[in-house]
Amino acid sequence: MKTATAETYTGLMLTESYDTFGKRETQVPNRRQICQRKNYMTMLKKGSAIAIALVSLTAMAGATDITLHLKGSKAMSRSTVQYQCDDVGVKMGLPTGAFSVEYLNGAGNSLAILPMNGESIVFANVFSGSGARYAAKQYIWWDAAGRSVSLSSDSLAGKMRSECHRISSK
Repeated sequence: MKTATAETYTGLMLTESYDTFGKRETQVPNRRQICQRKNYMTMLKKGSAIAIALVSLTAMAGATDITLHLKGSKAMSRSTVQYQCDDVGVKMGLPTGAFSVEYLNGAGNSLAILPMNGESIVFANVFSGSGARYAAKQYIWWDAAGRSVSLSSDSLAGKMRSECHRISSK
């Protein structure tokens, strides 16, 4: 008859059991399992930090201003551009008709704030071969160096892409 006890080993189970003669047997997780667990924990910590930040922003949903303290020597710039997108954009949550996108740049950061489903969604600049590409949730907002502007979505519901055009800028 085997009896078992367990203790944790970097989040994995280190199992100990005793055979019928009272001999202790131990099974230790292998290196691959430990590395996978550490990678999972790192991703979980990063995801938790992002979730906390989003919850904090959600708690301020009634607020109209947010203050970010960014270290750096570059001056902050802010611009607002009016766009209008096709019907696919409306299905993805963009307003019907013209809407404003606010761009914030400074201290090595570039953000775009789009109105989607009645909320302000903050997009962060990501690498792009040409133009300015921003990502938030499952969405990509891409101004392809003045050639085209689009909003695309890649989710479990499927892929969608809306073509947009600039109306004016401030």
